Amino acid sequence: MGHGLRIGGAVLALLGCTAARMSGAAMIEGEISFPSPSMPSMTAYACEIDTSRRRTVSVAADHTKFSIDVPPGRYLVFLAPDEPGAPNIYGAFTQYSACRARGGVGGTGAGDSEATTGECPDHALLAVNLTSRNAHVAVRIDDWYLSDEVARQLDHLRGLEAATDPGSLGAPRFSEYPIAQGPASPVPRLELGSIDGSDEQRAKLQQSLVGGPNFSAYLSAVFTPCGEACERLVLIDWHSGKVIEPAVPDAIDAKLPCRGDEAVLFRRDSRLLSVTRAQGNGIVTEYYLWKPESEALVLATEYRRSERQFCAVLPP
Repeated sequence: MGHGLRIGGAVLALLGCTAARMSGAAMIEGEISFPSPSMPSMTAYACEIDTSRRRTVSVAADHTKFSIDVPPGRYLVFLAPDEPGAPNIYGAFTQYSACRARGGVGGTGAGDSEATTGECPDHALLAVNLTSRNAHVAVRIDDWYLSDEVARQLDHLRGLEAATDPGSLGAPRFSEYPIAQGPASPVPRLELGSIDGSDEQRAKLQQSLVGGPNFSAYLSAVFTPCGEACERLVLIDWHSGKVIEPAVPDAIDAKLPCRGDEAVLFRRDSRLLSVTRAQGNGIVTEYYLWKPESEALVLATEYRRSERQFCAVLPP
C-alpha cells in the first residue's frame, strides 16, 4: 500500500463526471429493480476482474440507487442482502440485463417470472469497462435468477474463503485514488464554525499546519484526544481554513496487538484513508474515501482478519 502517515464504495450510459476526472477515479452508478415490493438493505459490490480488488457501498432498505467510486478498469457489479435471514439471493448486472435493455423478454420492469426463459436465457456476469476517457457508467441490477455456479463465483468475489493479507483480498491501494497536487497555499486562518474549541485546541490545530497538507492534496488530518488510547479525526481545509469533524470513522482506539503505527494510514497524494482497530476477537481494517464535493469521508470497504493473521503478515 506504500508508506502511509499516521498522526495520533441497463446498457452502459456514458456520462460526464467532473468529480471523477478531478480525482483520477471513475464511478459506477446503479439502479436496482428488485423482484418484490419490499427490498432488504443490501451491499453493492464492484469487483475488478484483473486484480480481484473489490469496492462496496451500503444500500438502505427499499432504496433503488447507489454509486461506487473505483479506479478505471473492468468490473463485475452485483448486490447481496445484509440482514441475517434476508433472502439468500444475489442480484447482478448480467448478459440477461443487457438483453432486456435491448427489448428482450420482460422489458425493463421488476419481477418477471419469465426471467430464465424466452429470448434472454443467458445469466452470465457481464463486465463494465471504465477508462480515463469514459469514467462514468450506469448499470441496471435486475437479474435475480442466477445459477448456483454464478452464485459460487460471487461468493468467491466477496472473499468468503479464508484469507490473510488484505492485499491478497484486493484491498484498496493509495495509488488507485490519486488527487492532483495544486499550487502551494498560504497557511489558512482556522474557521472552527460550530466546533466548540478551546484556546489550547485551537493552538494545537494551528500548529499542525506547519508541515503543510498531509491528506488528499489540500487537507491536514489531525487527531485530537478523546480519552485513554482514544483519538478523533479532524480535517482542516487549506482552501478555506474550515475545520471539519467527519461523521466517520468513529473514535479510534489506538491499542493494536502489533503494528501499532498502522492504526491510521493516509497520504497527501491520495483520497484514501484506512483505519485499523481491534473488534471482537479479530482485527478490522476500514477503508474510507474523501469526497470533496460533499466534504465527507465515505466507507469504501472493510477487511477482517484474526489477530494471528494480522500480526503474521506485512502491510500491503
